[in-house]
Amino acid sequence: MSEVRVGILAGYPEDKKALDAAVQRSIWAEEQGFDHMSLGERIIWRHPHLDAFITAGQIFAHTRRIKMGFVVLVPLRHPVITSKLITSLDQLSGGRLLIFPGIGGDYPREYENCGVSVRERVGRTDEALEIMRRLWRGEKVSYEGKYYQLKDAVAQPLPVQPGGPPLWLAHRGRAEASIRRTVRLCDGWLASWVSPERFKPIWQKTQEYAREEGRDPSALTPAAIVRMVIADSKEEGARRAARWRADMYGHAFEPTLMEHLIPVGTPEQCARKLRSFVDAGATTLTISLALPVEEWEEQLKVVVKEVLPRAGITLNKART
Repeated sequence: MSEVRVGILAGYPEDKKALDAAVQRSIWAEEQGFDHMSLGERIIWRHPHLDAFITAGQIFAHTRRIKMGFVVLVPLRHPVITSKLITSLDQLSGGRLLIFPGIGGDYPREYENCGVSVRERVGRTDEALEIMRRLWRGEKVSYEGKYYQLKDAVAQPLPVQPGGPPLWLAHRGRAEASIRRTVRLCDGWLASWVSPERFKPIWQKTQEYAREEGRDPSALTPAAIVRMVIADSKEEGARRAARWRADMYGHAFEPTLMEHLIPVGTPEQCARKLRSFVDAGATTLTISLALPVEEWEEQLKVVVKEVLPRAGITLNKART
């Protein structure tokens, strides 16, 4: 059995009812032995979306062991404010926080309405990550950057986790700069909409850059968000996934692409595809269901009972 950490998406909470469901899903996931829950962040989006920091706080308040990781759109806030929010959650959770820094930009209006130019998102991210790292180390930070200037800034309190929560950069491996940013400023890579075939060479390149920078490649976490649809056939699963993706993100209806990228089909077919991410180098997986949230509970039960065992993956509960 593989020592693979597995989490699930908490949901896309749009109101109190959806948030309550995400909390209950997280309690169930903790009981099953999942390692972590995940959330996305959107300020302005196609759909209603509650604040990710507040949502994570609610989940932490109702769980004891499970970790919580979520995408943070780094360029949209001043790094001192972001640092404070992250530190507060790490303190309140007892050090159970993971952060997935994201650059975003796929919805330019989100940036425009937050007063940030999309063209500045890369530079702002680099400066912000450097500043937050220094604050979490307890330094008195003076900083003169293109976008941010600090004078004798000190973070109080510090995060529970020394040096701050792990940062796994969320990117699709399309840009050399993103791979290098993972090595320079973060602790791991969170792949999203990346096939196992692409995951492997990107992760190998990440490890090569780490060695060039004098970092231990084994200190970096290779992680992936893996969307999934369990169905009677691969074709049916791919169609349902493509419809969900089109409705959720406004992308084209592309069943063939879904069949290539993500696990779809019978539990056996999903297990083989899921296993291929592990074989490609991923040590941490976040399973998301490419379906309306109303269908998640039944599918998650099948994931636990049929897909994970077939993939040779054991949850923490089964190891204790």
